[in-house]
Amino acid sequence: MFRSIVFWITVIIITIFIGSVVTLFSIFDRKGNFPHLCARIWGRAICRLNGVKVQVNGLENIQRDSTQVLVSNHQGFFDTFSLVGYIPIQFVLMAKESLFRIPFLGWGMRLSGYVSVNRSNRKKSYHSFMNMIEKIRNGYSAIIFPEGRRTLDGNIGEFKKGSLLIAIRTGTPIIPVTISGSYEVMKIGEMRIRPGLIRIKIDKPIETSNLSKTERDNLTKKVREIIANNYNSNR
Repeated sequence: MFRSIVFWITVIIITIFIGSVVTLFSIFDRKGNFPHLCARIWGRAICRLNGVKVQVNGLENIQRDSTQVLVSNHQGFFDTFSLVGYIPIQFVLMAKESLFRIPFLGWGMRLSGYVSVNRSNRKKSYHSFMNMIEKIRNGYSAIIFPEGRRTLDGNIGEFKKGSLLIAIRTGTPIIPVTISGSYEVMKIGEMRIRPGLIRIKIDKPIETSNLSKTERDNLTKKVREIIANNYNSNR
């Protein structure tokens, strides 16, 4: 309980501080690099101050000079902290619309170019989808969680049909990313935090341009199998 209280206090304090710095100084950053640098500091600080270590394998598969879509399983609350903090490229992600209304956190997310999504509203969801496509076409990389939500039992769920359409529509390479250990650190629906190790496995890029219809139809299954195999090998 004590560690959980410390966790929420550190999250609030760091988020307020980083959010304030981003808001104040991003007006001087025409290239938009500053919010992403602050986000990395934010993610790493929250992990380290709460006894969570992050190990990343496969960084050589990241394409640092081009756009890519990272596709990851969704294990727990610390997925975002670890991905933002330890993957050394700028990227955007979709987040619940309600998070953008939180002071400091929401301000930083908007300045970082993140896309809000309201899945209960089809029109708004489609607008978010097109917004993300536009950002990728403008040179942003992205991270998506095709399960749609955090796992309930530690296992990898089914990937939603059409979850990789963003990559297919833009012809952007997909990089499978496997997270393990995050579920054990903080499970969905729990406030308790358990210090531990989160492993991130970055796989080789999968090209999405010039795919046949059969290859497009099988792409979601192919990416899920890669992530599931990597995940099972780490358990």
